[in-house]
Amino acid sequence: MKAMDAISRLLKPRSVAIIGASGDVAKTSGRPVSYLVKHGFTGDIYPVNPKAGRIGELACYPDVASLPAAPDVGIVLLGAERAHLAVRDLAARGTAAAIVLASGYTETGEEGALRQKQLMEAAGKMRILGPNTIGLVNVTDRIVLSATPALHTFGLTMLFGIAFAWLLSPCFRPADATRRPVPTDDPLHAH
Repeated sequence: MKAMDAISRLLKPRSVAIIGASGDVAKTSGRPVSYLVKHGFTGDIYPVNPKAGRIGELACYPDVASLPAAPDVGIVLLGAERAHLAVRDLAARGTAAAIVLASGYTETGEEGALRQKQLMEAAGKMRILGPNTIGLVNVTDRIVLSATPALHTFGLTMLFGIAFAWLLSPCFRPADATRRPVPTDDPLHAH
């Protein structure tokens, strides 16, 4: 898959798998499904959790191999010790990009650097946003691929206002402008 095709599918996916999803919106693992539904995502949402049959109105799948189709994006809500397994499974299905929220990679030293190498190898040619990221929000198309509690507290309108304030900050350069901000906390495939 060409890099721009993968990035386009990351920014405007038609389907999203949430690995480690929960029905409890008070938990980090419960927020992505809730945000996608709440903000009107029109694509397919595939929660993945072997311990749940349904999350809200959505069927929940036991693993990535059981999904009815390869998702454009997979949000990985597993810890650093297991995230590479989900990334490997997503890559094997033909997923364009994975968002890995977990921390515990190069920022933690040598052991974390080894985990990050393992994550990259598991991804193969699949793009990764992260690890150690808050995800992304496509405000234009109302697509929330994040688990940040700020969206629960502030919502998309406030988030857009925060982003606008950032654009006006002295650190902003016009060449950085985008309507789809993508954080690159510990980017593996940021090219």
